Amino acid sequence: GYTERYYNITTNSSGAMTSCNCEYRDTQDDFSGTETLTMRYDSGNRLLELTATEEETDEGIVYSYRTTFAFTWNGNDITRIVVTDFESEGDYIEDEFVQELTYEYGSNPETNNGIVYAGFVIDLDFMQYAGLFGRTTAHIPVSMAETTTHNSTPREYTVSVDKDGQGRSTA
Repeated sequence: GYTERYYNITTNSSGAMTSCNCEYRDTQDDFSGTETLTMRYDSGNRLLELTATEEETDEGIVYSYRTTFAFTWNGNDITRIVVTDFESEGDYIEDEFVQELTYEYGSNPETNNGIVYAGFVIDLDFMQYAGLFGRTTAHIPVSMAETTTHNSTPREYTVSVDKDGQGRSTA
């Protein structure tokens, strides 16, 4: 089975997480690893940077990863996220990958009454919902475009608002 444990969680005075550690193990597929997350915010508690460093052992081979998410805000809406990913085996860098996500909010943006966050860090969505990544966007994004070092692939992203004014999204 698969298990993961988050510990040493630190927060800023607004309750947003500034760092944490994680251990995980998969006994079925024989891999385990550790991860450290660090976050930096501006004075408005908007997430500016999230860095994840990870070391994983898979069938006796040690792999290292570092992913950095850099956020650009316009007021209280995220307009751009640049994701830089490095993967290495020992001293050899196997892959460097850069992804850029850009968000649009439309001419008449819907207010974000819930915890809709411009999508990133899929594995940590439970932390987003708990409010541990600081301020969410003020509005619900209506579109997202994705560009990578390997290609440029527009991704469809649609948003609807329920009767309580809560945003629901599908990608």
